[in-house]
Amino acid sequence: AHLVLGNLLMQLASRSSAGGQKQALDMALREYRKTRELDPENFDALVGLGNVMIQQRQTDQAVEPLEAALLVKPDAWQVRVLLGRLLINKKELGKGVAQLEQAMQSSSENVEVAAAYGSGLMQLGRYPQALEVLRTAVDKKPDDPRMVRLLADSLLATGDFKSARMRYASALANNRRDVDSMLRLAWIMAVSTD
Repeated sequence: AHLVLGNLLMQLASRSSAGGQKQALDMALREYRKTRELDPENFDALVGLGNVMIQQRQTDQAVEPLEAALLVKPDAWQVRVLLGRLLINKKELGKGVAQLEQAMQSSSENVEVAAAYGSGLMQLGRYPQALEVLRTAVDKKPDDPRMVRLLADSLLATGDFKSARMRYASALANNRRDVDSMLRLAWIMAVSTD
């Protein structure tokens, strides 16, 4: 019952004003904690607890319930991606990328996982590996301007201006309002002789 109430409160929080959202999140946190007290290995309560803490900007506290959820269901790639991104945002790059790498093993065909993993590899400075992962993702989803832009960003970071220029142009062809790609393309054209 506490889990169901916690889930309903999370839905309410997403539809509420700022004051109502805080109150709904506080109540959801209490309900998820009660569920955890009754059943410490309740996967949904652990994930819900982590999500509420993230929304409340309690990122340090959110890591523990997400890690506990992964002990219950090690193949829950969505939770690994959430934890990986959280750790990367906390500047724990190595740990975050390790979580994303495990998520890739569980869900290698998912381009969203590949995008998160490739982005994490870029932040670690592992550009060749990031390029490989992101090229594979773009091959699977060539019309997704965000994927194409991530690959172009990696190419730009490695100094491959010509390939980056082509990828940014491709991203713009798929979305003419992609301001990031437009600005990066303009910068490359201004500084590159390729």
